Amino acid sequence: MFHADAHKLIQEIRAMQTETSLLGAPFSDDALYATLQRCMIQHPIYKETVATIHQVSFDALATALTMHQSAMENVPSQKVDPCQASTRTASTNEEQAYDAESDMGNARTAVKLKRIRCWVCKCHGHSTRQCNASITIPENSPFAKTN
Repeated sequence: MFHADAHKLIQEIRAMQTETSLLGAPFSDDALYATLQRCMIQHPIYKETVATIHQVSFDALATALTMHQSAMENVPSQKVDPCQASTRTASTNEEQAYDAESDMGNARTAVKLKRIRCWVCKCHGHSTRQCNASITIPENSPFAKTN
């Protein structure tokens, strides 16, 4: 289950809690906490808040999520589309890297190309597939065993 609005989800869970307590079988605090955590852990914005708060009461987690949502709604620069939250974070990091390169001067001098290196012979200039070095597998290695 995925909820973009923490306020609505908390209201739904509290409504279920009220209904079950009227029926005589109320949910435990642990069950409410687990439900709220399970519903919000997949949300790109709230998952950090949910993951960092461990084994507190349902009310404490609900308060933390409500405060987080209120802060996001009140600060216009923090308004993020939940479906694009990870994309925006990645693009911001790429823009910062590009700005750092342009600050250093010419982009060609700032970028250092990685040379191809063979992991078998540790030589530069060719890949492992092109390497003609022989590999000796020790007898006690699990790779030496044949079926």
